[in-house]
Amino acid sequence: MADASGQHAKGLEGLVPQRLGVSLSVAERRLLRAAPKGEYAVCGPTDDAKDPANDPAKADNWCPEREVRSDLIRWLCIDTEASKTVDPRGIRIYGAKITDKLDLSNATVPFPLGLYRCRLAEEARLEYVRIPALELWGSSTGSINADGAEVRGDFFLSRGFSALGQVRLLGAQIGGDLDCGDGTFENPGGEALFADGAEVKGTVRLSGGFSTGGAVRFGNARIGGDLVCDNGNFKNPGCYALFADRADVKGSVFLRKVSIKGQVRLRGAQIGGDLECDGGTFGDGGGLALNLDSVKVAGSVFLRNAFKADDKVILWGARVGQSLDCRGGRFGTLLNLDNAVVGAIADDEASWPGKGNLVLDGFVYERIANGRNGPNDARTRLEWLDRQKEFKPQPYRQLAKVLRERGDDGDAKLVLFELEKRARAEDRRRLLQGPIRWFGFSEDILSDVTIGYGIYPGRAIRCLGALTALGWIVYRRAQRIGAMAPTDKDAYVEFHDQGHAPAHYPPFNPLIYSLENCVPLVKFGQDKCWQPDPNPQPRAATLAPVAGWWARLKNLLLVRLPDRATTPLALFWIRWLMIGLGWLLATFFVAGLTGIIKTG
Repeated sequence: MADASGQHAKGLEGLVPQRLGVSLSVAERRLLRAAPKGEYAVCGPTDDAKDPANDPAKADNWCPEREVRSDLIRWLCIDTEASKTVDPRGIRIYGAKITDKLDLSNATVPFPLGLYRCRLAEEARLEYVRIPALELWGSSTGSINADGAEVRGDFFLSRGFSALGQVRLLGAQIGGDLDCGDGTFENPGGEALFADGAEVKGTVRLSGGFSTGGAVRFGNARIGGDLVCDNGNFKNPGCYALFADRADVKGSVFLRKVSIKGQVRLRGAQIGGDLECDGGTFGDGGGLALNLDSVKVAGSVFLRNAFKADDKVILWGARVGQSLDCRGGRFGTLLNLDNAVVGAIADDEASWPGKGNLVLDGFVYERIANGRNGPNDARTRLEWLDRQKEFKPQPYRQLAKVLRERGDDGDAKLVLFELEKRARAEDRRRLLQGPIRWFGFSEDILSDVTIGYGIYPGRAIRCLGALTALGWIVYRRAQRIGAMAPTDKDAYVEFHDQGHAPAHYPPFNPLIYSLENCVPLVKFGQDKCWQPDPNPQPRAATLAPVAGWWARLKNLLLVRLPDRATTPLALFWIRWLMIGLGWLLATFFVAGLTGIIKTG
């Protein structure tokens, strides 16, 4: 059996071109023997990944016998006779130093290629290669150009993989996963991993200790599974650390517990699942931490559980099918939700940005999902709205709509009242100083007190009630001192002679008299029968004793008034004033009730 195996290996060595076969290294001979059997060509002392002797970072100290020429690998991959002898499991090289430039560009390789714990001394040219699978886990490389590559299975750049230089996957097609977990990609000031336009049928993993010095780009990429960046460390200060504009991710995007020094940009991206940023730290003080402008998320967006953004977070025009959950998050500067549409919002007061750091104009949500103890009532949510960078009316109307639809009509009215109050204050602020501003201020005060800017028309009824009670007090006092007299001539004479009106004459009732003067169109005849006496006769205050609760109520009206308040002129003026105010209040009430006066 050993002889047969040796003959087979000898046959493959016999196919090696003279230019490659003159002086094969030990590692190369092991490769030629392992390839037909699909075994690992172990080029170092062991196949233990933890063995320091297999650390590719120390490959400069490896002996020449561990070297494998890249031309030999290329020959095995593209030579018709040689490739036929390679096992379908492919070429597997462990712990070798690959010399020169590995060039498989435009090649069609019929089997997988795996370089494990290897050191590629120069760049790898893999553009437009067609291959079943590529595995470079644990290896150390320079730049890699795999633009347009077609990898039918998985592409592994993981498990301690490191690249010093740009790794390019522009337009690449990967039929399985792109796994960069625990990989290190360094290209400071440029793109460390450049995969714009790539199509990955499976999941993209940039997690589990993944680290970059430079930008990671997946602009316009199509990902059939998830984009997983959990626990990743992205560094590209002052520029994009993760760029995925217009990417189409069928699964979810996970940025949990990441550390990102730079910007994350997903403008116009489409995400079929959730976008989770729980526990992540974003931003480097450069002004923008997370840009989700116009992103579309079928599930929820989670910016919670110790999420921290040191710079701006923008969800302008975002569309979120379920909820935007910020509970436990921290927003150091601006949170922009302009024109965003979400199914629900979930937050807490600790997660609200500072005053002037919230932008909500056009923000639409169907409900507030904070649970029983969250900030759900109108007064607390008004504090949230008060943190807007500048006053905008739409957020108030949106909040009122949500409160009304869940049955909190009182809270909804309070929000609309505050909207009108602040809108008018904003209008006054824009007005010039002088009479115009003071006229507007007076008008606002009147509208506020009487009908609550049309939100609380019932206030006009209470004002009418207070006006009627005031009139009752005044006219009751006037009655006691004889300052109210009959309008009928004969009754007036007897009133002056006898001190009281004739028995057949309707008695004076100060409450009814006040009610008739205050409330338009309410007439009981008191106004026609009684008037302030133009020539009052001085007399002591008298009133027939009345027992019971009515007497106790009337005693409450025994307010001490100055004498000039019950003079004929004063009573006439009070009457005219009550009539005018009554009509004004009634008009405001009808206008507020019918909606003629509406909120701004």
